[in-house]
Amino acid sequence: MGLEAPADKTQTPLGESSLQSFYLDLKNNSNSIVDYHSYRKKGCYTSSVLVEKTIDLLVCRRLKLKGQNWSRPGDDNLLLFRQMMLNDQWQNYWPGQKTA
Repeated sequence: MGLEAPADKTQTPLGESSLQSFYLDLKNNSNSIVDYHSYRKKGCYTSSVLVEKTIDLLVCRRLKLKGQNWSRPGDDNLLLFRQMMLNDQWQNYWPGQKTA
């Protein structure tokens, strides 16, 4: 990133310590900072919108209905079936089973 320590010594003590702290944080964590611009150029998603929508479809629309109470095992089983239905995997779960 080409980071250099700030050279401006005319700042107030609070500003200088804040700037030094910011610089050290950037320097120490530069390998963890995500370059969203390059990811977007590659066509990668840089948003959590898909994950949030999946959570809404799987969890919220069923488990948060008025008057619903669920246990953890019940939640897990229901989410498994909802996931199979949304991914068109229902038939794969019941191979060779005849429906009424």
